[in-house]
Amino acid sequence: MSATTIPSHAHKLRTLRSLRKPEDVEAMNIRFGVELETKVPRTCGLAVGGYHVGYPVRTARAANGQELAAPTFNGAAWRADRDGSITCEPGEMPCEFVSPILHGAEGVESLCRFMEWMSAIGATVDNSCGVHITVGVESVIGSRDAGKISEFVRKLAHIA
Repeated sequence: MSATTIPSHAHKLRTLRSLRKPEDVEAMNIRFGVELETKVPRTCGLAVGGYHVGYPVRTARAANGQELAAPTFNGAAWRADRDGSITCEPGEMPCEFVSPILHGAEGVESLCRFMEWMSAIGATVDNSCGVHITVGVESVIGSRDAGKISEFVRKLAHIA
């Protein structure tokens, strides 16, 4: 059985983006990553690796048995990691989906496509699940200078 691609809503996102304000070129350069803690059905056939050493996400099965290809970003696959903090019922397994490094509107669109794919394979969440977002500081401040990074973190901590 060949893998099927989940239809994308990228065109809707592009339309919404064009209705807002002009694109912020600097914002499009910000690098970010996302970790999505979920519970997946054991019947979906997803291979989940160890904590921080997960397996690349290629395909999984929907409830109807259809094999679905997982979205990638610029050819980079998401990863499926084990996460001991996720509470599962019989027939479920914990899975933290870890994105490749994303950026720009295309990165947000890729995240949306991946979330649609997760839903299609039956991934669910409850109060034991969470989301982690990592933002590349260098891509935000435009510098690798340790002093500038330290100053940014200090200001961020002050605001928080």
